[in-house]
Amino acid sequence: MGELRKVNDSVTSDRRPVVRWVGNEHARRARPEPLLVLDPQAIYEVRSFADRVARRGARVVVTFPGLLRRDFAAELNRAFYPRLLAALHAAGLTVAGHPSESPFDEDCLFDSRYHPIRPCTLARTDRLAQQLRGLGLLREMPARSAAPAAVTR
Repeated sequence: MGELRKVNDSVTSDRRPVVRWVGNEHARRARPEPLLVLDPQAIYEVRSFADRVARRGARVVVTFPGLLRRDFAAELNRAFYPRLLAALHAAGLTVAGHPSESPFDEDCLFDSRYHPIRPCTLARTDRLAQQLRGLGLLREMPARSAAPAAVTR
């Protein structure tokens, strides 16, 4: 996999971007929400990757990241998530959950939109486990203990 870099206001690798941020600067200043567009080539590449993984006896499951609620709800993004979900299903990919289950509020953040605090991280992990159980990909596990187990050497 290639190194990620920022090119023309989009995050890309030496391959192709999965999601591109588009829009001119004037529109971005007037409406700072990102406009997400689906790259069909990216869906093809994920499907190709899933096929290679399946040949080795494993399975790819697409999950949705913890999204900041205001970004998820942004009017310019509203049409993106149903299109993404439809494209993933049309490609025959296994999808855990729905994008609408992944947003979290700003009070879940530590120091940036990408660093949630512990209770929110645990809630996200529990939700992912529930989604994987719903697909029959994870068996029931004992409840998590409130205190971490002691580490012995």
